[in-house]
This record gives sequence, C-alpha cells and structure tokens, in this order.
Amino acid sequence: MTRPPARTLEEIFESQIRPRATVLKPRTVYRYRLSIRSFLAYLRTAHPKVTRLSQLRRDPHILGWLRSLYERQPRLANKSRSEGVSLVARRRS
Repeated sequence: MTRPPARTLEEIFESQIRPRATVLKPRTVYRYRLSIRSFLAYLRTAHPKVTRLSQLRRDPHILGWLRSLYERQPRLANKSRSEGVSLVARRRS
C-alpha cells in the first residue's frame, strides 16, 4: 500500500487552525496564522532541514525562535511576543 505524501509544516499547522476558525473571532484566527507564519519563517531561514514536527526540538528550534523574537528590530512588545509564543504552543499540542 502506498503512503500518502507527507504534509508540510504549513499544512499541519493550518489543519489545526481551520476547525477552530468556525468558533473563533476572525481577528484571533488572523493572529494564530501570523504567529505560525513567523515561526515557520524562522525555521525556513535558520533550520531549513526541519520539515516535520517530529524534528522540532526545544533547543535550538523553539528557543532560537524566542531569541529571534526578542532580537527583532523594531522590538516587539513583551505582550506581543508572549501572545505569539502561546498561540504557536497551543497549535503544537
């Protein structure tokens, strides 16, 4: 039997957001997608070989993204960084 093609990280995260979009406010869904895009953009740049959830590690992937959020110019407010991290963490669970 042939296995279906592996889904991309984008598809995996989107599949977690899509069902919730029916009960969440549009602005919340937008913020989820924005946070996920930020995380995935970081991964593509800093860790291009990571293509599956099973490859993600706290260090260097998650901690590296957190560091990049902190070092970003112009600086994000603490609340914005915290919110983005929380949104991504919820999608991984």
